[in-house]
Amino acid sequence: MVFIDETGMHLGLTRLYGRAPKGERLYDTEAPVNRGQNISLIGGMSIDGLIATLSVVGSVDTGVFLFYIQEILIPQLWVGVIVVMDNLPVHHAHVVREAIEAAGAKLVFLLPYSPDLSAIELCWSKLKQLLRSGKARTREALDQALTKIINHCISSDDAFAWFAHCNLFI
Repeated sequence: MVFIDETGMHLGLTRLYGRAPKGERLYDTEAPVNRGQNISLIGGMSIDGLIATLSVVGSVDTGVFLFYIQEILIPQLWVGVIVVMDNLPVHHAHVVREAIEAAGAKLVFLLPYSPDLSAIELCWSKLKQLLRSGKARTREALDQALTKIINHCISSDDAFAWFAHCNLFI
């Protein structure tokens, strides 16, 4: 199984919680006033971890998603894999289904409003927590942080645990 999903981020991600001496308030003075442009990350996750990722400035439309499917995801798929997606309207484009099925994969959609069945949602949670700790304030720093997190911080053990958390025993 390969789960496909998108997540959004910006340059203003900062930690949500911290520690301060008892009775004092914690202030993070490094949080920017201007968050910068929104950046979308599209990814595919198998039991081995993240296998296909693409970051784009702005939101994901059908053209961007089709490019991701054809150029990034399909070269990493294998015959017989089940590709699982949520019900974002761009996922339902006929050309997307045709491209995935032409690669020998089967396309399945999650039930509406059921992110708890998608293992990649837990991956995005860890990724954003690590990005908040990294405090990337430029696009280049964000790209470097994403590369480091994807290649070194999200392991196959994490993916196995997320699959098990979603009751997807393989």
